[in-house]
Amino acid sequence: MENKKPKLRFDGFDKEWEKKRLDEIIQLNSGMDYKHFEDGDIPVYGTGGYMLNVNKALSYNEDAIGIGRKGTIDKPFILKAPFWTVDTLFYAIPQKNNDLQCVTK
Repeated sequence: MENKKPKLRFDGFDKEWEKKRLDEIIQLNSGMDYKHFEDGDIPVYGTGGYMLNVNKALSYNEDAIGIGRKGTIDKPFILKAPFWTVDTLFYAIPQKNNDLQCVTK
């Protein structure tokens, strides 16, 4: 029988590994250009963090994890809805029963 206990342990994790497809855990999305929008109250984020505000959001109600793809992939950060992300920043919305705070620790 295969051992499902990981060799590397994380604080607070003492269960066996459970194999899941990525789409069972998160919905992965890509940012887009914002330059055609007007000024507003919605923060725009890039790989370096906050940039400016516009009048439209990619996510109005769901918080997400910002994941850079150009030099900052190892520095994810939480995006509080509403927000917009540029094309260099992916955003991952957790599926039900997945804790957003645990993913970024």
